[in-house]
Amino acid sequence: MLPANVSLTRRNGGPIVLFALLILSTIYYRASIFGSGSGRKLVPVVTHDEHKNPAAFNWAHVKPRYPVTSFIPLPSPPARALPKLQHTPSKQTGEPARIRQERLQAVKAEFVHAWDGYR
Repeated sequence: MLPANVSLTRRNGGPIVLFALLILSTIYYRASIFGSGSGRKLVPVVTHDEHKNPAAFNWAHVKPRYPVTSFIPLPSPPARALPKLQHTPSKQTGEPARIRQERLQAVKAEFVHAWDGYR
């Protein structure tokens, strides 16, 4: 049926088919967005003037969907002091204190170096 010089495995039409599919999908996408016959329009709902100045929105005009109907009173007696969970460290002296201070200074120097590099 086909002429002898026509091959069904030819790949020259691949870019053309791809381009045609791209065009068709773009047309379909645009038609679905702009509603061609669907009757739906995408309109942003903006009330008051928050689109002009968002900081000027007045929350007093907003009616709550589920208003509070009853309030639970705060407890009347003062709260108890919580027990201490952490051990109070003893004062370090001598060699351990010197080592701790050296390590603390090394950490601080590294932090300052990293911070200066960040700025």
